[in-house]
Amino acid sequence: MHRSTNHNGGYGSLTASPSVFEENESCGDACARQLPSLEWIKAYDLSWLWNDVAGGVTLGLVLLAQSLAHAHLCGVAPIRGPYACLLAPLAYVLLGTCHEASIGTGGLVSLVVSEQLAREYATPEERSARAATCALLVGLVLCVMGLLRLAFLVRFLSRPALSGFISGSALLIIKSMSGPMVGGHLPRPNDKHGMHAHRSTALVSFACLAWLFAAKPLANLARGTVLERVAEGAARFKALVALFASAVLATTIAPGVSVVGEVPQGLPPIKLDVLSTEERVENMLPGAALVAIVVFVSSFASAKKCALHGGYHIDSAKEMWALGAANVAAAACGGVPVQVGLSRSALAISLGVRSQVASLFAAALIAVVLWGAASLVETVPLCALSAVIAHAAVRLLEWETLGRLWSRRHLGSGRDFCVWVVAFVGTLVLGALWGCAVAVATSLLLVLRTVAAPNLTVLRVERAGGRAGEWRSSPALVSLDEEARSSLVVRVEGPLWYANAERFHEQVEELELFYSRRGEAPLAVVLCASSISFIDATALSVLEEMTQSWKRRAVHFYVASAYGQPKALLEAALSDVGDCSRTIDACLAAENASRTVTTRRRRATSHDLPRALGDDDAFKVGFHRSLPSFQTLPTSPASGAA
Repeated sequence: MHRSTNHNGGYGSLTASPSVFEENESCGDACARQLPSLEWIKAYDLSWLWNDVAGGVTLGLVLLAQSLAHAHLCGVAPIRGPYACLLAPLAYVLLGTCHEASIGTGGLVSLVVSEQLAREYATPEERSARAATCALLVGLVLCVMGLLRLAFLVRFLSRPALSGFISGSALLIIKSMSGPMVGGHLPRPNDKHGMHAHRSTALVSFACLAWLFAAKPLANLARGTVLERVAEGAARFKALVALFASAVLATTIAPGVSVVGEVPQGLPPIKLDVLSTEERVENMLPGAALVAIVVFVSSFASAKKCALHGGYHIDSAKEMWALGAANVAAAACGGVPVQVGLSRSALAISLGVRSQVASLFAAALIAVVLWGAASLVETVPLCALSAVIAHAAVRLLEWETLGRLWSRRHLGSGRDFCVWVVAFVGTLVLGALWGCAVAVATSLLLVLRTVAAPNLTVLRVERAGGRAGEWRSSPALVSLDEEARSSLVVRVEGPLWYANAERFHEQVEELELFYSRRGEAPLAVVLCASSISFIDATALSVLEEMTQSWKRRAVHFYVASAYGQPKALLEAALSDVGDCSRTIDACLAAENASRTVTTRRRRATSHDLPRALGDDDAFKVGFHRSLPSFQTLPTSPASGAA
């Protein structure tokens, strides 16, 4: 898909994804399509500039505080967080397709990165030195996936699995930050000494958490008073206020609190030789691939929400390229992996941001702070960074999703509920890195299970104004309700292909056996193909074998209401089977099946099939008439379907 920009900030009609060069298209137009930035720059309205500048400065201050905390969560030097936010936004500005996306560090990705680095390197110094390597590998993996157009594969991670993984990761984040917030560790099993804590550190952490949770309610209380603007501004920059206030506390009434310490002054050097001396790249690559999946899935979900709010389209392939380039740019500055931040993107929408110009000003503000005021970072307590991360992690918990899935379990969401629990528990037990793998594997198994088990429904037709369970006859044919019970009408919902064809055969055989044991052996089978979207050679072969088997047992077979590709293939494959196979309307198929049963009972031949509508007329009607009112019956023999 690609889009046309209008001057209202939205996008026009969507068209199909074009090739690299369309007919009669200039090279410049082709480049404009491949670089989304050229598209919105040409349509940029100067009236948007003030909102973009003000929003960019606000986002820059928020991102500065969050990036310090996220780098601390990664287990690297906190300054590596702001480093990652210098060039990464510029790369996304050129290649990204989301207007309000705020590219930078993120808590979810930082947790996965921390586990990856901790497995390979023991000290913070080693992890800090290799953080850029991880970011570069993540960027390269995303670029390769974008080159191969593999964005669709990542979407196999279902929403319940993603929600369970995020919620489990949020608890892991809170757990990992609890020790630094108390200056020691919480009570451990078989630990006779209980909790170890540093009083001043715990005091500063408690004060930060109290402010972070109370900032928004206080702003709501201040509405309509003279302090309204002050309270709103403090709530908007609550993380920055918490870090500044904690620095004051640490230097006045709470001595002994660990702080960030000395940081390099000025901007970092730009280099991409981080792989030249790396001896464990092959060990980091699998973890980097999982980090890349987390980056894309979480970022695309955030960008998609922004696009839905703004009424425009985003390109998943271009988003993957943009995220890959952003992580390579972060590695060039020695930073940690980056993603699109959901909370910051939501803040951008509330600030009225209209384009990625805001990201340019956010990156510029961080660069100015690093250039002339990096010393301000040195006095920030590490426990305050942990408190900021823990507060943000609470917002990642998605208990409402779990409750919604549980309340709908009787409507078919029970399987999704189990997937959520498996991903959640797997993340808690195995960690975020392998928890992501568990979530992906669970989603893929769910897909395989779904495609391998076709949704087969047993149908019967209700007569208008009559009793349930009777066939509704057309005026041209007499009603044969008794014989109709000897006809098995089934509908397959979804594709019929090699993955589920054999299972479809087994399901039909189970139904035939079930009715035979009840003394109602089907003498005709009708396949309603209205919901079959695709059929392949394997399924056709299975249907041919089933039809030959039915023919030997004198069971008539009808295909009803097939359309498109299934219709063409079924007609071609079953044309040689004989008069017992017709592609007609489901109601007419049931009538003909009933009449065939009656004819057989009268010891007549199949040529006595009534011609009230004629085969040719019935065939034509079958693709134009609407289906009758069907009543769904359970397909499981154990349920006692009739």
